Amino acid sequence: MLNSVLPTLVTLSCFAGIGGTELACRSLGGFDVVDAIEKNPYRQRVLKKNFPNLNIHDDIRDFTSDKRYDLIVSTFPCKGMSYAGKGEGYDNEYSALWWESYRLIKTCKPTYVVIENVRGFLQRGACSSFNSLRMAGYTVDPPEIISAKEVGACHQRERVFIVAYKPPNTNGTKRSRQLPLSWTGQIGSQIEAVKKPVRKNNSQRPQFPSFDQGVVNGLSPQLDGYQRGGWWLDNPFYGDISAPKRSISDRQKRISALGDSVTPQQMAIPLMRVKYLQGFFAGAEQYDPCLETFSPVLQTQFDTKNEPQKSQTFA
Repeated sequence: MLNSVLPTLVTLSCFAGIGGTELACRSLGGFDVVDAIEKNPYRQRVLKKNFPNLNIHDDIRDFTSDKRYDLIVSTFPCKGMSYAGKGEGYDNEYSALWWESYRLIKTCKPTYVVIENVRGFLQRGACSSFNSLRMAGYTVDPPEIISAKEVGACHQRERVFIVAYKPPNTNGTKRSRQLPLSWTGQIGSQIEAVKKPVRKNNSQRPQFPSFDQGVVNGLSPQLDGYQRGGWWLDNPFYGDISAPKRSISDRQKRISALGDSVTPQQMAIPLMRVKYLQGFFAGAEQYDPCLETFSPVLQTQFDTKNEPQKSQTFA
Protein backbone atom coordinates (compact mmCIF):
# COMPACT_ATOMS: atom_id res chain seq x y z
CA MET A 1 0.00 0.00 0.00
CA LEU A 2 1.07 3.57 -0.60
CA ASN A 3 1.07 4.24 3.16
CA SER A 4 4.51 2.62 3.20
CA VAL A 5 5.76 5.05 0.51
CA LEU A 6 4.23 8.39 1.39
CA PRO A 7 5.76 10.28 4.33
CA THR A 8 3.85 10.12 7.58
CA LEU A 9 1.92 13.32 8.23
CA VAL A 10 2.95 14.94 11.52
CA THR A 11 -0.31 16.10 13.10
CA LEU A 12 -1.50 18.53 15.76
CA SER A 13 -4.95 17.88 17.24
CA CYS A 14 -6.69 20.95 18.69
CA PHE A 15 -9.53 20.34 21.19
CA ALA A 16 -8.72 16.65 21.23
CA GLY A 17 -11.44 15.57 23.67
CA ILE A 18 -11.15 11.84 24.36
CA GLY A 19 -9.26 11.13 21.16
CA GLY A 20 -11.73 10.61 18.31
CA THR A 21 -9.35 12.29 15.86
CA GLU A 22 -6.38 10.39 17.21
CA LEU A 23 -8.22 7.09 16.87
CA ALA A 24 -9.21 7.85 13.27
CA CYS A 25 -5.59 8.73 12.45
CA ARG A 26 -4.30 5.55 14.04
CA SER A 27 -6.90 3.42 12.27
CA LEU A 28 -6.13 4.82 8.82
CA GLY A 29 -2.38 4.91 9.22
CA GLY A 30 -0.07 7.46 7.64
CA PHE A 31 -0.61 10.03 10.40
CA ASP A 32 1.46 10.68 13.51
CA VAL A 33 -0.43 12.76 16.08
CA VAL A 34 2.46 14.10 18.14
CA ASP A 35 0.67 16.89 20.03
CA ALA A 36 -2.86 17.29 21.32
CA ILE A 37 -4.48 20.25 23.04
CA GLU A 38 -7.21 19.50 25.58
CA LYS A 39 -8.01 21.49 28.72
CA ASN A 40 -10.55 19.24 30.44
CA PRO A 41 -8.78 17.16 33.16
CA TYR A 42 -11.02 14.10 32.79
CA ARG A 43 -10.56 13.99 29.03
CA GLN A 44 -6.83 14.46 29.45
CA ARG A 45 -6.75 11.32 31.60
CA VAL A 46 -8.63 9.35 28.96
CA LEU A 47 -6.18 10.56 26.31
CA LYS A 48 -3.18 9.60 28.45
CA LYS A 49 -4.53 6.12 29.05
CA ASN A 50 -5.32 5.37 25.41
CA PHE A 51 -2.46 7.30 23.80
CA PRO A 52 0.40 7.16 26.32
CA ASN A 53 2.98 8.60 23.91
CA LEU A 54 0.90 11.65 23.04
CA ASN A 55 2.10 15.07 24.19
CA ILE A 56 -0.96 16.70 25.79
CA HIS A 57 -1.10 20.46 26.26
CA ASP A 58 -3.55 22.23 28.52
CA ASP A 59 -4.77 25.52 27.05
CA ILE A 60 -4.70 26.45 23.39
CA ARG A 61 -4.41 30.13 24.30
CA ASP A 62 -1.01 29.45 25.87
CA PHE A 63 0.22 26.94 23.31
CA THR A 64 3.03 27.80 20.95
CA SER A 65 5.21 25.51 18.89
CA ASP A 66 8.11 25.71 16.48
CA LYS A 67 7.36 22.23 15.10
CA ARG A 68 6.62 21.70 11.44
CA TYR A 69 3.18 20.11 11.38
CA ASP A 70 1.89 18.66 8.13
CA LEU A 71 -1.72 18.63 9.36
CA ILE A 72 -3.65 20.60 11.97
CA VAL A 73 -7.10 19.35 12.98
CA SER A 74 -9.44 21.72 14.82
CA THR A 75 -12.63 20.33 16.37
CA PHE A 76 -13.29 23.57 18.21
CA PRO A 77 -16.23 24.00 20.64
CA CYS A 78 -19.67 24.18 19.04
CA LYS A 79 -21.60 26.11 21.71
CA GLY A 80 -21.93 29.23 19.57
CA MET A 81 -22.65 27.26 16.40
CA SER A 82 -25.23 24.74 17.60
CA TYR A 83 -28.91 25.15 16.77
CA ALA A 84 -29.53 24.26 20.41
CA GLY A 85 -27.57 27.32 21.54
CA LYS A 86 -28.18 31.06 21.35
CA GLY A 87 -26.82 31.50 17.85
CA GLU A 88 -23.87 33.60 19.00
CA GLY A 89 -21.42 32.22 16.47
CA TYR A 90 -17.92 33.44 17.18
CA ASP A 91 -19.27 35.85 19.78
CA ASN A 92 -19.47 32.84 22.07
CA GLU A 93 -16.31 32.69 24.16
CA TYR A 94 -15.82 28.96 23.57
CA SER A 95 -16.45 28.91 19.82
CA ALA A 96 -14.21 31.98 19.50
CA LEU A 97 -11.31 29.67 20.36
CA TRP A 98 -11.31 28.78 16.65
CA TRP A 99 -9.17 31.88 16.21
CA GLU A 100 -6.54 30.32 18.44
CA SER A 101 -6.49 27.39 16.02
CA TYR A 102 -6.12 29.87 13.20
CA ARG A 103 -3.19 31.51 15.01
CA LEU A 104 -1.45 28.14 15.11
CA ILE A 105 -2.26 27.49 11.45
CA LYS A 106 -0.66 30.79 10.44
CA THR A 107 2.33 30.19 12.71
CA CYS A 108 3.01 26.52 11.96
CA LYS A 109 2.00 26.63 8.28
CA PRO A 110 0.74 23.05 7.86
CA THR A 111 0.09 21.75 4.36
CA TYR A 112 -3.35 20.47 5.37
CA VAL A 113 -6.08 21.68 7.71
CA VAL A 114 -9.24 19.83 8.79
CA ILE A 115 -12.09 21.58 10.62
CA GLU A 116 -15.04 19.82 12.26
CA ASN A 117 -18.14 21.32 13.82
CA VAL A 118 -21.92 21.03 13.98
CA ARG A 119 -24.23 21.79 11.06
CA GLY A 120 -25.05 25.25 12.41
CA PHE A 121 -21.45 26.23 11.70
CA LEU A 122 -22.41 26.72 8.05
CA GLN A 123 -24.69 29.63 8.99
CA ARG A 124 -22.87 30.96 12.04
CA GLY A 125 -19.18 31.14 11.25
CA ALA A 126 -18.09 29.13 8.24
CA CYS A 127 -17.70 32.14 5.92
CA SER A 128 -15.28 33.80 8.33
CA SER A 129 -13.26 30.61 8.60
CA PHE A 130 -13.23 30.11 4.81
CA ASN A 131 -12.06 33.65 4.17
CA SER A 132 -9.39 33.55 6.86
CA LEU A 133 -7.95 30.32 5.47
CA ARG A 134 -7.95 31.70 1.93
CA MET A 135 -6.18 34.84 3.14
CA ALA A 136 -3.56 32.56 4.68
CA GLY A 137 -2.97 31.00 1.25
CA TYR A 138 -5.07 27.85 1.49
CA THR A 139 -7.32 26.26 -1.10
CA VAL A 140 -10.53 25.33 0.69
CA ASP A 141 -12.69 22.42 -0.39
CA PRO A 142 -16.45 23.02 -0.23
CA PRO A 143 -17.76 21.84 3.14
CA GLU A 144 -19.25 18.37 3.43
CA ILE A 145 -21.92 17.25 5.90
CA ILE A 146 -21.38 13.69 7.10
CA SER A 147 -23.70 11.97 9.55
CA ALA A 148 -22.83 9.10 11.84
CA LYS A 149 -25.73 7.21 10.27
CA GLU A 150 -23.97 7.27 6.91
CA VAL A 151 -21.06 5.30 8.37
CA GLY A 152 -23.27 2.76 10.09
CA ALA A 153 -24.45 4.26 13.38
CA CYS A 154 -28.08 4.26 14.42
CA HIS A 155 -28.12 7.99 15.16
CA GLN A 156 -27.73 11.02 12.89
CA ARG A 157 -25.04 13.21 14.54
CA GLU A 158 -24.50 15.40 11.48
CA ARG A 159 -21.15 17.15 11.38
CA VAL A 160 -19.60 19.63 8.96
CA PHE A 161 -16.07 18.93 7.77
CA ILE A 162 -13.79 21.31 5.90
CA VAL A 163 -10.49 20.37 4.28
CA ALA A 164 -8.01 23.08 3.30
CA TYR A 165 -4.60 22.62 1.74
CA LYS A 166 -1.60 24.39 0.25
CA PRO A 167 -0.36 22.72 -2.94
CA PRO A 168 3.38 22.14 -2.62
CA ASN A 169 5.79 24.03 -4.84
CA THR A 170 6.19 21.89 -7.96
CA ASN A 171 8.32 24.42 -9.86
CA GLY A 172 6.00 24.79 -12.83
CA THR A 173 5.81 21.10 -13.68
CA LYS A 174 2.81 19.44 -15.29
CA ARG A 175 1.57 18.46 -11.84
CA SER A 176 1.38 22.13 -10.79
CA ARG A 177 -1.08 22.81 -13.62
CA GLN A 178 -3.40 19.94 -12.71
CA LEU A 179 -6.21 20.12 -10.21
CA PRO A 180 -7.13 17.33 -7.79
CA LEU A 181 -10.47 15.61 -8.11
CA SER A 182 -13.28 17.26 -6.18
CA TRP A 183 -14.03 15.93 -2.73
CA THR A 184 -17.73 15.83 -3.61
CA GLY A 185 -16.96 13.30 -6.32
CA GLN A 186 -14.97 11.12 -3.94
CA ILE A 187 -16.92 11.20 -0.72
CA GLY A 188 -19.41 8.46 -1.58
CA SER A 189 -16.72 5.82 -2.06
CA GLN A 190 -14.89 7.07 1.03
CA ILE A 191 -18.00 6.63 3.16
CA GLU A 192 -18.52 3.12 1.83
CA ALA A 193 -14.88 2.25 2.53
CA VAL A 194 -15.24 3.32 6.15
CA LYS A 195 -18.63 1.71 6.62
CA LYS A 196 -17.57 -1.65 5.21
CA PRO A 197 -17.05 -3.94 8.20
CA VAL A 198 -13.76 -5.74 8.74
CA ARG A 199 -13.98 -9.11 10.46
CA LYS A 200 -11.40 -11.52 11.76
CA ASN A 201 -11.44 -14.88 9.96
CA ASN A 202 -14.74 -13.98 8.26
CA SER A 203 -16.54 -14.58 11.55
CA GLN A 204 -20.27 -14.09 11.83
CA ARG A 205 -21.76 -10.96 13.33
CA PRO A 206 -22.07 -11.29 17.10
CA GLN A 207 -25.46 -11.56 18.71
CA PHE A 208 -26.69 -8.71 20.88
CA PRO A 209 -26.86 -10.10 24.42
CA SER A 210 -29.21 -8.81 27.08
CA PHE A 211 -28.76 -8.85 30.83
CA ASP A 212 -31.14 -8.77 33.75
CA GLN A 213 -29.41 -5.93 35.61
CA GLY A 214 -31.80 -3.21 34.60
CA VAL A 215 -29.46 -2.13 31.80
CA VAL A 216 -29.56 -3.35 28.21
CA ASN A 217 -26.06 -3.93 26.89
CA GLY A 218 -26.34 -3.54 23.15
CA LEU A 219 -29.13 -1.77 21.30
CA SER A 220 -32.20 -1.09 23.38
CA PRO A 221 -35.64 -2.24 22.16
CA GLN A 222 -36.48 1.38 21.34
CA LEU A 223 -33.88 1.25 18.55
CA ASP A 224 -35.30 -1.85 16.88
CA GLY A 225 -35.84 -1.20 13.20
CA TYR A 226 -33.01 1.32 12.87
CA GLN A 227 -30.47 0.41 10.24
CA ARG A 228 -26.95 0.01 11.49
CA GLY A 229 -23.77 -1.13 9.82
CA GLY A 230 -20.00 -0.99 9.78
CA TRP A 231 -18.43 -0.95 13.22
CA TRP A 232 -21.79 -0.69 14.97
CA LEU A 233 -23.07 -3.82 13.25
CA ASP A 234 -20.17 -6.00 14.35
CA ASN A 235 -19.46 -4.40 17.73
CA PRO A 236 -22.42 -4.02 20.07
CA PHE A 237 -21.85 -1.72 22.99
CA TYR A 238 -21.17 -3.80 26.05
CA GLY A 239 -21.47 -0.98 28.54
CA ASP A 240 -21.12 -1.25 32.28
CA ILE A 241 -22.77 1.96 33.39
CA SER A 242 -24.45 -0.03 36.16
CA ALA A 243 -21.10 -0.94 37.72
CA PRO A 244 -21.37 -0.28 41.47
CA LYS A 245 -18.02 1.50 41.80
CA ARG A 246 -18.78 4.16 39.20
CA SER A 247 -19.90 7.44 40.70
CA ILE A 248 -22.67 9.58 39.24
CA SER A 249 -20.17 12.40 38.74
CA ASP A 250 -17.89 10.12 36.75
CA ARG A 251 -20.79 8.93 34.62
CA GLN A 252 -21.74 12.53 33.85
CA LYS A 253 -18.18 13.27 32.76
CA ARG A 254 -18.20 10.23 30.48
CA ILE A 255 -21.50 11.19 28.88
CA SER A 256 -20.32 14.78 28.38
CA ALA A 257 -17.02 13.62 26.90
CA LEU A 258 -18.73 11.23 24.49
CA GLY A 259 -21.28 13.88 23.51
CA ASP A 260 -18.55 16.37 22.62
CA SER A 261 -16.32 13.86 20.87
CA VAL A 262 -16.00 13.44 17.13
CA THR A 263 -16.96 9.99 15.87
CA PRO A 264 -13.75 8.40 14.51
CA GLN A 265 -15.56 6.94 11.49
CA GLN A 266 -16.78 10.40 10.50
CA MET A 267 -13.35 11.98 11.00
CA ALA A 268 -11.85 9.26 8.80
CA ILE A 269 -13.61 10.71 5.75
CA PRO A 270 -11.78 14.09 5.65
CA LEU A 271 -8.58 12.30 6.61
CA MET A 272 -9.02 10.12 3.51
CA ARG A 273 -9.32 13.33 1.51
CA VAL A 274 -6.03 14.51 3.02
CA LYS A 275 -4.38 11.22 2.10
CA TYR A 276 -5.69 11.50 -1.46
CA LEU A 277 -4.29 15.05 -1.75
CA GLN A 278 -0.95 13.92 -0.37
CA GLY A 279 -0.78 11.14 -2.94
CA PHE A 280 -1.92 13.44 -5.73
CA PHE A 281 0.75 16.05 -5.05
CA ALA A 282 3.35 13.29 -4.72
CA GLY A 283 2.54 12.21 -8.27
CA ALA A 284 0.57 9.06 -7.48
CA GLU A 285 -1.90 9.34 -10.34
CA GLN A 286 -4.06 6.39 -9.40
CA TYR A 287 -3.80 6.61 -5.60
CA ASP A 288 -7.11 5.86 -3.93
CA PRO A 289 -7.09 5.98 -0.10
CA CYS A 290 -10.28 3.91 -0.12
CA LEU A 291 -8.13 0.94 -1.06
CA GLU A 292 -6.19 1.28 2.18
CA THR A 293 -7.36 -0.88 5.05
CA PHE A 294 -9.54 1.01 7.50
CA SER A 295 -10.49 -0.87 10.65
CA PRO A 296 -11.60 1.70 13.23
CA VAL A 297 -11.51 0.03 16.64
CA LEU A 298 -12.61 -3.26 15.10
CA GLN A 299 -9.50 -5.06 16.21
CA THR A 300 -8.17 -2.46 18.63
CA GLN A 301 -10.83 -1.58 21.14
CA PHE A 302 -10.92 1.82 22.77
CA ASP A 303 -11.31 2.65 26.44
CA THR A 304 -13.22 5.72 27.62
CA LYS A 305 -12.75 4.96 31.28
CA ASN A 306 -9.90 5.86 33.63
CA GLU A 307 -9.57 2.75 35.77
CA PRO A 308 -7.95 -0.60 34.89
CA GLN A 309 -10.36 -3.23 33.65
CA LYS A 310 -10.37 -6.73 32.23
CA SER A 311 -12.04 -5.92 28.94
CA GLN A 312 -11.97 -2.58 27.19
CA THR A 313 -15.01 -0.90 25.69
CA PHE A 314 -15.51 1.56 22.89
CA ALA A 315 -18.50 3.85 23.41
